[in-house]
Amino acid sequence: MGHLQCLKLILESGVDPNIITPDTKNTALHLAAEGGFNECLLFLLSKGAKPDIKNSKGQIPLHLAARVQSLECVEILLSIGHCNPNTLDNDKRTPLHSAVAKTLNSVEITELLISKGGNVNQEDTYGYTPLHVAAINENTSCVTLLINNGANVVKKTKGGKQLLE
Repeated sequence: MGHLQCLKLILESGVDPNIITPDTKNTALHLAAEGGFNECLLFLLSKGAKPDIKNSKGQIPLHLAARVQSLECVEILLSIGHCNPNTLDNDKRTPLHSAVAKTLNSVEITELLISKGGNVNQEDTYGYTPLHVAAINENTSCVTLLINNGANVVKKTKGGKQLLE
């Protein structure tokens, strides 16, 4: 919940920073990333939290930080957590798919993920690439950015949808 002092007390009493919730399989790192709590994220990483643990949807904390548009958390997870920007969730979506679905900080996050090797042409289970997701969400700035970084503009989804239709 972003309460750093409480988190410090809990972890300093010996609680495992990688404990997993029974229902969603989230760790404290997932929750901090999803809440955009960058100070908690930094503290968890300093206490041995593993940034590559997947939740029940196959997402690592980087997926969640990108989805909620927390640029600071994305930066921390990529630089300090050494997260792989091409980690696939259960639907074969990367953090880049998550980043382009909204517009708040999407351009900065998309640029950062691409600069760290994010695959602009990764298809999800249904054949949607980050470009498809950005176009569906009318995120023009990210559409342009993805195209300028080699996104395939003629790629069809498994359902036959094409960007130029």
